[in-house]
Amino acid sequence: MVAVDPDTDYLSAGESVTVQLFSPDVQPPALLGIGEDDPALNELLDHLSSVRYLPTGSREGLRRIRDGLPDFAVVAGPVDGDHGAESVGSWHREWGLLVPEGNPDEVDGLGDLVDRNLRLINRETISGLRTSLSNALAELADHRDVSRHSLVESIEGFEATVKAFESPARRVIEGRADVGLGLRTTADKHDLDFVSLGDQRVDLLINPERREKPAVDRLEAALSGLPEQCSSLSGYRFPGE
Repeated sequence: MVAVDPDTDYLSAGESVTVQLFSPDVQPPALLGIGEDDPALNELLDHLSSVRYLPTGSREGLRRIRDGLPDFAVVAGPVDGDHGAESVGSWHREWGLLVPEGNPDEVDGLGDLVDRNLRLINRETISGLRTSLSNALAELADHRDVSRHSLVESIEGFEATVKAFESPARRVIEGRADVGLGLRTTADKHDLDFVSLGDQRVDLLINPERREKPAVDRLEAALSGLPEQCSSLSGYRFPGE
């Protein structure tokens, strides 16, 4: 906890404060990360100790790494190069549409969401998956010579969002949606069919001010074992494969 005087309107960036822990047994994590929710990342972090990761999405990860807050950020999809951080590792994941087993609606692409009465369950705007979906819709709009907005308006459930990467799969399984935005590995895990829309790059960015932290060194070292740790994740590609 940080006690703030009632007359204080805000705290300036870099201002020193006194922090009181809830308990002397509670220790700050050795490593703090913010960004995209990703199965391969979860495998990586499982092999490290004293890590705190906040899966708040790629957009928030980029914003926070620019502010210098976390030790590392994980971002998926197109990344703005002006973030001041160093990418120390990357991998690719296959993304697309999750549909019920057997694909009863015979979905074969984004055009079906636009042209037919199918219910979509989407991810939040902060997610890298949502960004890639929006970019794919923009390409479809250009191909059809219409506005992206008109395509979005035609998709039932485009604004219906969930946070976790497996949540769309559960909505499809429950029959609450016909199509969900997700990853191939999620579809295979839940015995769903999958309509691929492409590959998405995932980058692990290091805060340059934390390069000397031992915990950052351990994170980088753990990256070498990621392909083996993620051998059960379908739709993933790692450097050198």
